Amino acid sequence: MNKSNKKIIFTSFFLLMLNIADATAMSELSDEEMSAETGQALFSLQQIAPNDASNPNINVGFYKLGMDAQVEINANINKLQLGCGGNKGIGCDIDLSEVRLTGTQAIDGNYSNTDAILDNPFIEFAIKNPNQASTREVVGVRLGAESVLGLLSIGSNPDPLNIYDDKGINTITGDLNISVTDSKLSNGCVQLIVCLPFTGTLSPYNTSISVNRANSIDLTGLQATTTSVVGFPIGLTLNNINVLNQPLSTVHNLLLSRDKEGKIPTKDFYLSLQTQAITWQKSSTQKFDHAQAQPGWWISLPNLQISNLDIKQQIDVSASDVINGVLFNQPIYINPIDLGHMPSNNCYGSLKFC
Repeated sequence: MNKSNKKIIFTSFFLLMLNIADATAMSELSDEEMSAETGQALFSLQQIAPNDASNPNINVGFYKLGMDAQVEINANINKLQLGCGGNKGIGCDIDLSEVRLTGTQAIDGNYSNTDAILDNPFIEFAIKNPNQASTREVVGVRLGAESVLGLLSIGSNPDPLNIYDDKGINTITGDLNISVTDSKLSNGCVQLIVCLPFTGTLSPYNTSISVNRANSIDLTGLQATTTSVVGFPIGLTLNNINVLNQPLSTVHNLLLSRDKEGKIPTKDFYLSLQTQAITWQKSSTQKFDHAQAQPGWWISLPNLQISNLDIKQQIDVSASDVINGVLFNQPIYINPIDLGHMPSNNCYGSLKFC
C-alpha cells in the first residue's frame, strides 16, 4: 500500500470518529425532560446515626456504600491469615489453609468452572464520635453482601480413617450457625469384651456458636440411630452423644446456603475488622441482632450446611454407656473422629492444590 492510500484511509477514519463523537455528544436537558428520565444508580449510600433508636452501639455511627450488582467469583487461596499477633498475642484470628470459593454445583465432578454468587456487595465503616471532628475515629470496617451462594472448601484429607492428617481450618474467629444433615456412621463399635460392630445415621444437628481463635468445637446433644448391629437390622436410638474438642481441621466443605441442596442463598455473610466490640446491622432485616463482633478480625457465617458425611473411622462406645444412654438418657462421650469430609475438586491448569 502506497503512502497516498494510507493517507486517504487515515483521513476517512478520522472523519468517521468525528462524526461518531458528534452523534454521541452530550446535550442539555430541560427540567421537564430530566424529570421524565428514570434509572437506578450502581452505588447507594446509607447512614445510621449514633442516636438512631435501633442502634445499640454507644456513640457509633455507620456509613455504608453498597453496589447494586451481582458479583461472581471462583478463587483459590493457598494460605489465608488475618489478625496474627498484635495485642491478642501469638496466633491468628483467622488462619485457613488451601481455601477454595466456588459455585455450589459441580460440573463433571469439578468446581473449576463454577462461581460463587454475591448479590449487592458492600463496604461499611463504623465511626465513633462521627459528629465531632476533633475526636472522630474509625473503629470498624466491614465487607459483606446481602446474599451469598457458594461453596467454601478448605484444606485436605488424605486419609479419611486418620484424624491427624487433616488440615484446613487452623483457627477461626466469628459467629457460626452450623447445620449437619444426611450423615452416616459406617464403622461403629460397642466394646463388650469383643467389638460388636454397628452402623447408623446421625439425626439432623444444628448449633450456633461464637468462637475466638478456635481450633476445635464441642458437638453436644447428637443423636444417632443404628441401622444394623452385628449385621442384623436393628434400630436403636442413642441420645445425648457428645464429642468434645472436635478439631475444626476435619471440616472441609462449608456450603454457604440456606438449604442443603445449595440452591437458596444465605443472608448476612460478612467479614469485619474492629478495634472494639461492635454489633453490626443485619442487611436482610435492618435489625442489630447479629452476634457482637469482638475486637480484631471477625467472620459471620449465618448458614453453614455440612451434608453427606460418611464417617468411616472406628467409633468406640462402651456397652455400659450404651445401656445408660438408652435406659437413663445419660450422656455418651466419644473421642474426636475424622468426619470423612473431603474438600472439593477445583483443579484448573497447573494449580498445586484442588
